[in-house]
Amino acid sequence: MTLSISLPPDAEARLRERAQASGQAIDVYVRQLISRELDAPLSLVEAAEPIARAVDAAGASDEEFLDVLLQARDEARRHRRRP
Repeated sequence: MTLSISLPPDAEARLRERAQASGQAIDVYVRQLISRELDAPLSLVEAAEPIARAVDAAGASDEEFLDVLLQARDEARRHRRRP
C-alpha cells in the first residue's frame, strides 16, 4: 500500500532527524513506526471506546452498563474455566 500524507514542516524535520539518527531511510523509519504502533496492544481506554459509544447511543445508564459488563466478565471467566 502506498500512502501520501502532509506533515507540518516542523514534524517533517523531526521525522527526518529521527530517521537519520536511526540510520534508516525515512520510508523505512516510518514503516517501522507504523508497524510498532499497530503491534502494540490497545490501552483500556482505546478498547472501551466503541463500547462506551454504543452504551451512550443506547441510552443505558451507568448502572445498566456496569451490570452488563460484569455479566460479560463472569461469562468469560466461566468459559475459560471449562475443561
